[in-house]
Amino acid sequence: MMKKEHAKMQAIWHHLPDILTEVDSDGQIIALNKSFVNKLTVQQMIGTSCYAYLTDEGKALFRRHLHQALSTGQPSEYELSVSFKGTIKNIHNRIIALQTDQASHAIVVTSDVTRYKSAQRILEQDKQHFERIVQSKAQFLINVGQQMRAPSVLLKDTLASIKEGPLHVSSQQLDTLQASIEHLTQIVDDVALLAHSKQGEVSLESVNTSLWHLVDDIEALYFPQSLPLHINLTIQHDPLPHYIITDVFRLRQVLYNLMSGHLSICQQGNINLCIKQDQLAQELVVQFTITNESLTDDAQSWVDYFNKNLEDAKVAALDTHHVA
Repeated sequence: MMKKEHAKMQAIWHHLPDILTEVDSDGQIIALNKSFVNKLTVQQMIGTSCYAYLTDEGKALFRRHLHQALSTGQPSEYELSVSFKGTIKNIHNRIIALQTDQASHAIVVTSDVTRYKSAQRILEQDKQHFERIVQSKAQFLINVGQQMRAPSVLLKDTLASIKEGPLHVSSQQLDTLQASIEHLTQIVDDVALLAHSKQGEVSLESVNTSLWHLVDDIEALYFPQSLPLHINLTIQHDPLPHYIITDVFRLRQVLYNLMSGHLSICQQGNINLCIKQDQLAQELVVQFTITNESLTDDAQSWVDYFNKNLEDAKVAALDTHHVA
């Protein structure tokens, strides 16, 4: 049993990528698994002092942590930068006390953590860059929200003046104006929510999204709204995938805003939401198309406005180019 354990320790000692050094309380090298000095063999280094190979900073750190490990019996570790073959290396030393019958010895485990430190720096730089992007986007959304709130307040004041004034305005026109104001207000609130959302509360990345759940939500939300307005709302779709890779927050907000807008301007007409798969630049995409057939001509300018911006909305927010 002892031979087997000894063989294991020998394998670890000779093949571990780290440098293992056994030292006494004065820092003299008792044993060494590999040389860490150019042109010196392991045998040549045994019996010499570790301090002979360290800078002044390295000597002070090694002396302090060696004393701490031997006096407390607990491992002590530290890091330092050293120049090796013209390059800067980040070295991590872990000193472990070995209490023997003869004297106090310690094992020093020396690891090269240069690549780890480099990866840490890159990760921190990426994190800071991402935080700056998020802050920039949040500030942009706040500015947009402030700019949109001003016309919203103006529209509300105008509506109040119309209601109180002698002008002859139909109740249908007032209802349409009121609905448009509420729709604009909802957009402002959405922008504010997105701008002030905390990490994890609102998704801003493409994730695996259930398309059928989204369709069910639209039906549950807008069918009840369409009935009292005498609007025939229909949703048509081809055989569709169960899941798509998309930014679910932006997709839902754009669809909800468009549906709310069309319900606001459509007067006793038909609204159809068509969802189908299509091929775009050799990629499979999901296309959403909203058509509005109002029974009156008063809303035609509003319909043209929404239709004109529908393509821009799809390009900007309905990025569903990966279909599961």
